[in-house]
Amino acid sequence: MKRLVHFHSVRALFCKEAAGVLSTVRGRLRVLFVAVALSAIALVIVASTTLKLAGNGWAVAAMLTAATFVGALAAMLSGIDATEGERKRGNLVLLFLTPLSREEIAAGKLGAPAAGALASLVVAVPYLWAMADLQQGLGAAISVLLLFGAPLILAFGVLGLGIGARLASSRAAVCLAVITIVLFAVPLAASTDLHNTSAMRAVARFDPLSNAVNAFYAVALHGESIVSQVPFLIPIAVFFVLSLIFAISSMRILSLEEA
Repeated sequence: MKRLVHFHSVRALFCKEAAGVLSTVRGRLRVLFVAVALSAIALVIVASTTLKLAGNGWAVAAMLTAATFVGALAAMLSGIDATEGERKRGNLVLLFLTPLSREEIAAGKLGAPAAGALASLVVAVPYLWAMADLQQGLGAAISVLLLFGAPLILAFGVLGLGIGARLASSRAAVCLAVITIVLFAVPLAASTDLHNTSAMRAVARFDPLSNAVNAFYAVALHGESIVSQVPFLIPIAVFFVLSLIFAISSMRILSLEEA
């Protein structure tokens, strides 16, 4: 009976955090940020002569990469607000007074990054529709985004939960989130000479963002099957598990600090 009560409490907390993405001004601003950022990137892609000559496969792959990158940042901000923001507003102390364990509180707090990730994916669909071939490319683009982009965006959101719990300053947490995203994107932005080095190839092999982008280009540009890209999910899954462990441990530390 006690477990059932805790389950309903966690579900209620999860739904509350998820609803906050669209019911609060902060959540709406994050969704607006995703839409504005993707609009600007889409204009750059459309205006690019190189991408026009390369065909819409390049454009779709570039938009998939942009949607994942921007969505990951928005999900991290949602995660930070669910911990550091709630602490600043004084709501987190009350939550720690409930019978819920720190793991159950972390599970309920997952509603914020999960809803942020879902909102980012929904916003990205019209841009993919504008870039892709309706008869062939759109379905594959959405499928590869859901399979590789969605779990990666959620993983970054979970990481944001941990960052928000560790840092008492929202400005510091946001700066760290941006730096983290940029560091994960280094293998993608590296020059050809640097990318060909053994060290950078090793980093790219384990970098979840690089693996997701490799899957995007393989499916959208080269027309490969999504099933053949499943090995790229391994680094993404590992990153998600590590982010979840970090978030749970951060919630434990935060509870001790607030006690």
